Order: sequence, then C-alpha cells, then structure tokens
Amino acid sequence: MMGMPEPALAGLATGAGIDLVILDAEHGFPTGFDARAFVNATHAEGGRCVFRIAQSQLAEVGPVLDRGMDGLVISGITGLDQMGRVGEAVWYPPRGRRSVNPFVGAAPVPGDEAGLRAVADGLELWAMGETEGLLALARSGERAAEAMSGWTGILVGPYDLAASLGLRADPSDPVLVRAVADIVSFARSNRVLTGIFCRDVSAMQAWWDAGIRADLVVVGYDRDIWFAQVKARVQRGGEVAKAGEVDIQLKGGSA
Repeated sequence: MMGMPEPALAGLATGAGIDLVILDAEHGFPTGFDARAFVNATHAEGGRCVFRIAQSQLAEVGPVLDRGMDGLVISGITGLDQMGRVGEAVWYPPRGRRSVNPFVGAAPVPGDEAGLRAVADGLELWAMGETEGLLALARSGERAAEAMSGWTGILVGPYDLAASLGLRADPSDPVLVRAVADIVSFARSNRVLTGIFCRDVSAMQAWWDAGIRADLVVVGYDRDIWFAQVKARVQRGGEVAKAGEVDIQLKGGSA
C-alpha cells in the first residue's frame, strides 16, 4: 500500500514481485494527481494499480477510473446499501450511473466504447472489512451474493476493525481473530475473494497461524517498509563498521 505519491516506487514494487499496488487516498494520498503515471508504471512491470478512497470521496471515482485505474478499495463499508451506492458510481448504465466517455485514457483506443466497457467490466472492487456494521452483517446470516455481484472481495483492515471493537490489532486476540474469521467466512459464502492487511511477513504468519488464510495479502505500507529497511541497514552497517574498527560516519557521529 502506498502513501508516497511517486510513480517510480509503484513500478519498483511491482518489479520486485508485488502483484497489486494500492494508492491510499483515504489517508492523504492526493486525489488530483496524474493517475496514468502510476498505472503505466505498474502495468509496465505486469502489475495492477487500484485506488483506496473513503466514501466521502465517491464523487472523484469517475475521473480516477477514466485515467485507467484498475480498481478501487472502498473504506468504511457498513452494509449492502452502501455497496450498492458505490456500484452505481463505478458501473456504467444501465447498471450504474457513471458517465460514458470513450475518449478517456481508460479506453484502449480513443472512441472504442466496447473496449472501454470491457475495461470497466474487469475493474477490481474491494470493500474494506473494518467496521462493526460489516461485522454485524457478516454474523447476521443474510444472503448477500446478489447484492455483492460485481464486487471482487472484502479486504480486512485489522487496525480499524480492532479499534471499532475496542481492541488492539493483535492477531493473538481470540475476539479479533473470531471477528476476522467471520468476515472471511461471510465473503466466501457470498462468492467473493478475501484479503487482509498485514504490516509485514511476521504479521501475515501470525494470521496464518490463527487460521486466517486470505486470497490477497497486503504486505505493508511504503513509509513503514522504507523506514524499517533503512533503519535495519544503518544498524547493520554500524555493527559491521564497529566490528572491523572502520570509521564510517553515520548520522549523529561515527560508528
């Protein structure tokens, strides 16, 4: 997941093996940016690029998708009615109300309406599973396959889900594990994919050990990954320099 608006980082991520890059506009990623640069960077490496937004940003869905984004992640979903409103903003008539313009960047060739609609049919649409409302829906036993038709899956956000339940995002907490498991089970019973955000591979392993096996794993946030890697390399460099009695200048003094 990306919070740093730099297309080269998106390309590097997909080049390193990431399948899907999520641009996080919910938490500060600019919405009025050149989406095409990120799309091109990910596609050049065989990856996909999707956009995470809050429901208050739905008015900006059309322009972002017109630039060629591969899909959306919608935060704060609490029920099927909200999913219906999102679908209306994403899908073309007669199913939705998104404006059809076959001359935008998402069209394979300017004027190719059939191609534009084919691209739209392939959009990924993920609902964040992070609210008490969605958890209540998952536990209600309500059949939702028809209402969720066209959605790709539910992506669990453990931090917000835990906060909504008054818990910490700890995969060893049985209450939180049960909540995540219920959302995952709900998604699968309604024939959509499942996903989960993990800070790093150790967090992923903890969820796996707790019995949570998702189709999509979001392995961290770019700022966190960058900081952790830089810190580890600086510390390791200092250890090597100290062991070899080499005077390497680090921030704040020599090693």
